Amino acid sequence: MNKLLLIGFLLTSLLSCRESKNASTIKHEPYQIPSQLYNGRFFAKMLGPKNDTLVFMTDTGGGLFVLDSVLTAYGIPSEEREFDNQKGKIVQFTSLCNDEKFPKPNINGEQIMFSMPHGSPFLNFKTPEAGMLGQHWFKDQIWEFDYLKKKLTVGMPFHGSSTDSDVVKLGFVVDTFGKREINFPRVQIIVDSDTLDMLFDTGATVLLTDSARMQLQTSDKTRATSFIIGSIMDKWKKKHSDWRIITHADQFPIKNGGLPDMIEVPSIKIGGHTVGPVWFTSRPDKNFTEWMSQWMDKKIVGAVGGSAFQYFKITVDYPNALAKFEQ
Repeated sequence: MNKLLLIGFLLTSLLSCRESKNASTIKHEPYQIPSQLYNGRFFAKMLGPKNDTLVFMTDTGGGLFVLDSVLTAYGIPSEEREFDNQKGKIVQFTSLCNDEKFPKPNINGEQIMFSMPHGSPFLNFKTPEAGMLGQHWFKDQIWEFDYLKKKLTVGMPFHGSSTDSDVVKLGFVVDTFGKREINFPRVQIIVDSDTLDMLFDTGATVLLTDSARMQLQTSDKTRATSFIIGSIMDKWKKKHSDWRIITHADQFPIKNGGLPDMIEVPSIKIGGHTVGPVWFTSRPDKNFTEWMSQWMDKKIVGAVGGSAFQYFKITVDYPNALAKFEQ
């Protein structure tokens, strides 16, 4: 998740982070999401109110929102609500979606989205984005992220168990009764013999600087990445002088000046597989060890995203907190 989505994340996640104990769970029938895999991230194409196409970025590490400009274009009203003593504007999802098979978000049993006035220019998709489908869209379902065949599917059966070498247990925040409170998945990876706890983040995005695009020989402004805290990146740099580094690679603003670097890690281990190379983008330590870790079951040091997921078909079973990695 990029900091340019911070406001949207606050509006759509913090206002409704924790689940009501009475929230309903609706299992979805198998359905291939109309989507496009663009530079390592899935963008869902939803049938809109006028049978046109609304494009949403899908992000397991993000919030759930639609842009105010979309509501204005269709004349769809929003309603102000209070969630956990904070106010936000909501819209009924069914007023936006004209496809009965398309998965609906579930916030305390309601099919609603939040309305946000801020755009997401860093996404740079060919069609203007209508918003984001985040944790409340993914929760309760089994998802298949097939990066190899470029397909996103919901409702597929999960074949495997926690004892299989290619199946990993995901971490989620739960209350004292074992009830899940937040739906941001934690997954472990191994880099350089170190086990790292990370956010499972299909929306992790880097907004490349001009110099980074030149070095990567691409004209694209955005691409999928993975994130790592600065102290660990510094450790990698000192230990592995042969690992490729792009300085000032990301347009993400750092408090004390400068721009984040990117580092190409030759290989990582995840889900019983060793894959690579994988690009990681630096983030200040506090962004993950303090801020994002508030909504994780353990302290995390970064996020693993499309730069690593590109090698897999990944089936994520949210109800049973399992993920299967296949090549």
